[in-house]
Amino acid sequence: MTDAANSDATSGGTLSARATWLLFLIPLGWFLWSGARGIDFGNHWDEEIQLSLVQESIDDETFLPGWYNYSSISYWLALAALTPELVTSDLSGLDPLNPRESVAAPTPGLRPVQDRLIEATKDPDFLLRTRGVFLCVSSLMLLGVFLASRAKGGPWEALFAAGLLATSFELSYHARWIAPDCILAAFVALFLATLIRLPSGRCNLVCLGLIAGLATGTKYTGGLLLLPIFITWWRQVPERQPRQLARALGAFACTFLITTPGALLQPVRFWRDVAHESSHYSLHHHGFTVEGGLDHLGLNLQWLSMDLGSPYTVLALFISFLTLIGVVSSWRHDRFEAALLLVIPLAWLLFFSSRNVLFVRNLLPIAPFFALFAGRGLSFFANSLPERARPVAAALGACVLVVNGAFAWSASESIRSRGTSDPVVELLTWLETERGDRTVYISEPVARELYALQGGSLPEGCHSTLDSPADLAAFRPGEIALDAETRKERSKAGNLLSNVPGCLEASFGPREVNWEWYTTWQEPRIVVIERAFLETLQRSKPEKD
Repeated sequence: MTDAANSDATSGGTLSARATWLLFLIPLGWFLWSGARGIDFGNHWDEEIQLSLVQESIDDETFLPGWYNYSSISYWLALAALTPELVTSDLSGLDPLNPRESVAAPTPGLRPVQDRLIEATKDPDFLLRTRGVFLCVSSLMLLGVFLASRAKGGPWEALFAAGLLATSFELSYHARWIAPDCILAAFVALFLATLIRLPSGRCNLVCLGLIAGLATGTKYTGGLLLLPIFITWWRQVPERQPRQLARALGAFACTFLITTPGALLQPVRFWRDVAHESSHYSLHHHGFTVEGGLDHLGLNLQWLSMDLGSPYTVLALFISFLTLIGVVSSWRHDRFEAALLLVIPLAWLLFFSSRNVLFVRNLLPIAPFFALFAGRGLSFFANSLPERARPVAAALGACVLVVNGAFAWSASESIRSRGTSDPVVELLTWLETERGDRTVYISEPVARELYALQGGSLPEGCHSTLDSPADLAAFRPGEIALDAETRKERSKAGNLLSNVPGCLEASFGPREVNWEWYTTWQEPRIVVIERAFLETLQRSKPEKD
C-alpha cells in the first residue's frame, strides 16, 4: 500500500480537502437518489414484523419491542419514522396527573392518541417513509468507507471506494428494506474508519466500543467487532492497561443496553428469542436451507466475488481481483493493520458459513472492507504503471462506477414503471430477438397470456407441455412452487429452493432484488432459466429437526 501522495497518482493530480468532500456528495447523492426512486418496490417479508412491533409498543405504552430475534435499533428507527405524527399529536386535553383520563370526560385520554398513531403506521406512506429512514441511515456506510480510505490513501482512492458502495446493486436494494443488515454495515464502516485512525491518536478504544455497541444493538453478530478491540488493546496499548480495555468494554455494554433495553427489562423473553434465532440458523429456513460448512462457504464466496461488486460477472470479478491486490499490497505495507482489517470479514464469513441457513444479506457488513481493499488495489495498480499510463487506471475505475450506476438506475426505473410495463410483452420481445434456436417451456398461465397476444399461438420453438424437452423455461415463480417428487402444490413461492446462482437467463418486470439469491420473492415477475434448473428450484432442502 502506498501513501496518500502516491495514491493521488491515480488521477495524475491532487485535490484539496474541500474539493474531495464536494466530490463525495456525488456518490452519496446517487446512492440516496437511486434508492429513493425504487423505494416503492412492493412487499418484504420482515417489514410487517417491524411495523407490528411499533404498533404493539404504542398500544401497550411500553416503548419496548417485546421481540428480540433482532436487537432493537431497527425498532427505534421505525418508531422515529413516526415523529411527524408524534409531534403533531394533540395532548391538550390530558390531565398531567392522570394521563389515562381526559380532563373533560371520563373516557381514556391517551387512547384516541394511541389509536391515531397506530392507524398512521398502517398507512402505505408510513411504510415508504420508514424505508426512507433506513435508506438514509444506511448511507452512513459510504461516509465510513470514505473516511477509512482517506486516512491512508489519496482522495481518488477514497472516492472510488465510496463509489463502489454507492453504485452496488446489492447494497442499493438491501438498503431500501426495513431490515437491520445495511444499518449494521453502516456501523461496521464507521467502526472501520475509527479502527484505521486509531494509531494517530484521534480515536481510542472507547470510540471503538461505542460503535461496536451500536452495531450489536442493530444485530447480535455485531459482537464480532470486539475481536479487533481485543487485538488492538493487546498490541497497541502501553503495558496493556486493563483500564483501557475495561472502558472500551463498558462503553460497548452500555451502548448495547441503551439501544436494546429489553435485555435487562425483559430478560426471559430476550434470551428466549435469541436462543430461537440461533436455533433457527442452525437448523433450517425453507428454501434458504443449505449445508453448513464448505457448501455454505462456497456459496458465500460466490456471492462476494461474482455479485457484490457488480451485477455483471466480468466487472464483479475485476473488482474482486482489485480487492485481492489491495489485500496483498496492504499486507506488504503493514502486516498488523492488514491482519486487523481482515479479522472481521474472515470471522464473519466463517461464522455464517457454519450455519445451515443462507441469506446473502447477512454478508453485507463485509462490503465496507471489500470496497476499502478494492480502492487500495486500484491505487496499487495505478502506481505500478508509468506516470503517463496512470489515467488508464482512473478510466477503468470510472467505467466500473458508470456501468454499475447505470444498472442501479435501470433497476429503479423498472420499479417505477411496474404499473405501466407488461412483463409478458417484454418476454415476447425477448423470445423473438434473443431466444435463438433454443426451445422454451412456457408455464400454462404465461402461455395463455401469450396466446392472447399472438392470436392463439405461441412463438416458434415454444410449448407449454412440462414433460416435453426444452432448453429453457419461462414462468412466474409462484406458478412452479411444486414439490418435484410428489407434485403436491405448495401455497406460495416461499418454498422454492433459493440461493441458486447462475440459473437466471432473463427477467421481466421490476428488478427490485437479485432473484437468483431470493427466488422466494413474492413480487410479480417472469423469469427465464435453463430448463435443467427447474427441478432444482422445486426441490427445497429437507428441513432438519
